[in-house]
Amino acid sequence: MKNNQLFNGSLIFFAFIIGSLIFSAMTHKSKGYKENNRQILSEMEGNAYMMQYLELSEHLKEGKNDIVFVDLRDSVSYKNGHIKSAVNMPFEMFSQKGKIKILRNEEKEKVLYSDSQSEAALALLFFKSVGVENIRYLPGNFDVIYNNIIVQANPSYFFYNDEKAKWDYKKQMGGATSKSAANMPQSEVKVKVKGGC
Repeated sequence: MKNNQLFNGSLIFFAFIIGSLIFSAMTHKSKGYKENNRQILSEMEGNAYMMQYLELSEHLKEGKNDIVFVDLRDSVSYKNGHIKSAVNMPFEMFSQKGKIKILRNEEKEKVLYSDSQSEAALALLFFKSVGVENIRYLPGNFDVIYNNIIVQANPSYFFYNDEKAKWDYKKQMGGATSKSAANMPQSEVKVKVKGGC
C-alpha cells in the first residue's frame, strides 16, 4: 500500500513539473542569445568592430555627440580619467539585466574601451550575443588612448592594435584556433659552421 502511494505521488509530481514546463514554454518568449559565436567570430576577424584611433581623434576634434563611449574599468579608474561623456559600466556589471537593456535600447553607436583590448573585445562578444547592435570597441588600453589621442594626437598610433598577436578570439570562444607559431609544424635547421683558429 505504501509503495502504491509513493508511486502515485511521484507520478503526480512529475506530471505537474512536465505540465509546468510545457505551459512556461508556450507562454514565455525566449530571451536567449541573438547571434551564435561562429557568426560573431567571423565578423570579428575582419576588424569590423574595431574603432581605429584615427577615427577617435577626428571624433574628439569635431566634438560630435553621436557616439556613446562605455568605460569598462572600475569606478576608481573612471574617476581618475575617461573619455569625455563616457559612461562607466564595469565589466562585472554585465549580469545586470538593466545594463544590457540600456545598451540595447540606445540608438547611438556604442564604443567600448577598457584597461585591456581583450576585455573590451570580450564585452563586445557578450553584448553582440545578447542582441546589442551598433557596437564597436577601441583597441589597446586607456593609458594608450589618453597619452596618444586625448592629450595630443600621435599619428603613429592611429592604427594601433596592441594585442593582435596575443589574443586568439576563436580559441577563447571554443572554435577552431587560428594558425599560430605554436600550431605550425616546426622544422629543425642545421647550419654548417666553417672556420677555426
